[in-house]
Amino acid sequence: MSDAARAADAAPRPVTGPRVARLARQLETARDSAARDALTEAFWDGVTRTGTPLVEALDDAPDHRAVTFLWRGHRATRQVLLMATGIGDRDRPADTLFHHL
Repeated sequence: MSDAARAADAAPRPVTGPRVARLARQLETARDSAARDALTEAFWDGVTRTGTPLVEALDDAPDHRAVTFLWRGHRATRQVLLMATGIGDRDRPADTLFHHL
């Protein structure tokens, strides 16, 4: 395998971990804003107990893990960027912007 192929294989890929995917589905089907608020608070209560980042096995790739870094902002927060060695390309910061649920 060439160095370029190895680098492409090792490059981080956007993956949604199981807990965040479950929360996103629940928020989409919540009946109103009060239900969404309750789901969000329950999620953050759980995260407070377990800690972060979330490290979870992937159903379709049991030898890999989804590592999810979380941020909790408010409506005025527009962008959050993670810059860590080996996680993103500093020349392409948009690739490591966090996504808002």
